[in-house]
Amino acid sequence: MSKSPDLKDFLVVLNKHLRPGVPKYVALRDAVIEMASSGSWPSGMRLMTEAQWAQELPISLGTIQRAFRMLVEDGVILRRQGAGSFLASGDLGRMHAPLHCRFIDDSGRAYLPVYSTVISRELAHGEGIWTEHVGKKDIYKIDRILDIGNEFLAYSSFWINVHRFTEFKKLSLKKLSGENFKDIIWNNTHQPVGRLIQYLEMKLPPKDIQQKLKIKVGTMCQFLQVLAYIGQNQPLYYQEIWIPPNSRKLDLASDGRDKGLVR
Repeated sequence: MSKSPDLKDFLVVLNKHLRPGVPKYVALRDAVIEMASSGSWPSGMRLMTEAQWAQELPISLGTIQRAFRMLVEDGVILRRQGAGSFLASGDLGRMHAPLHCRFIDDSGRAYLPVYSTVISRELAHGEGIWTEHVGKKDIYKIDRILDIGNEFLAYSSFWINVHRFTEFKKLSLKKLSGENFKDIIWNNTHQPVGRLIQYLEMKLPPKDIQQKLKIKVGTMCQFLQVLAYIGQNQPLYYQEIWIPPNSRKLDLASDGRDKGLVR
């Protein structure tokens, strides 16, 4: 990677992510992801060594190494012994046929691509709408950041019974990133997502979600709640999605088998 123009463009993106309260390693990771997902850096491009990054950036070597470890774990960067570090495929993490984030693109005939990154998976605690829908035992909560066409981020929390759907517990976070969860359900049971009940309202996200969405404090977002069923009456999963202000039209599915716009 040359210092110009690539590094000059990267510094502009990095400065956008370097904000108060955001650790530098997170800002560096997010800046690299933005350059890769936007196409500014092509798939397969060889990157500078971590020592070279430290010489060029106002960031310590230790911070750079931490960011690179995360990028490797996320699958954004591939390391080849004796050859160096390279950007992975530009489609890495792209979700196949998203069901609840179908934002219509400029053509009006297709949807913006959705890139998913799973950031946590844990046994669900407490009670909420999810307990009313999927129960309390063996319920896992999976949180994801959804990059909508490199235009804005959405935040998803997903609850499902992992005793019935074991892949959600067994797969690595890296493998879960980019997967369409309805495809995992189909692979587990050969049962499609059926009826959907969806509620949409304007609401203020919790502060930690505002930070993850990279929006100003106090920004109201669309809050989408999804109750999904197998068939018409068998509870399947519960999902919440925080969507910040944007100019896109959202195509809400009427059923899990709704194919939406023809591509």
